[in-house]
Amino acid sequence: MPQMTLNLTDDLNEYLTERAASRGLPSAADYVQDRLQSEQLEEARNWLRAEIQKGFDSGPSTPVTPEYWQRLRDRIDQIAEQ
Repeated sequence: MPQMTLNLTDDLNEYLTERAASRGLPSAADYVQDRLQSEQLEEARNWLRAEIQKGFDSGPSTPVTPEYWQRLRDRIDQIAEQ
């Protein structure tokens, strides 16, 4: 795993160490990694919510029933015969 070195003030280092301990994490580095992973997950959730909303906003839905699939197959057959 790639490593990164950060220079922190004593106060910030103490804060991160305390936050790590309060979450049961062994180090400030683990706390930072946990927070970054949480942020990535939240960004992915926000993207997914936005994509779902785009679907809702795109217009009325079409019920996908066995009849729908049959009509689609029939249409494809028609196109293929031309």
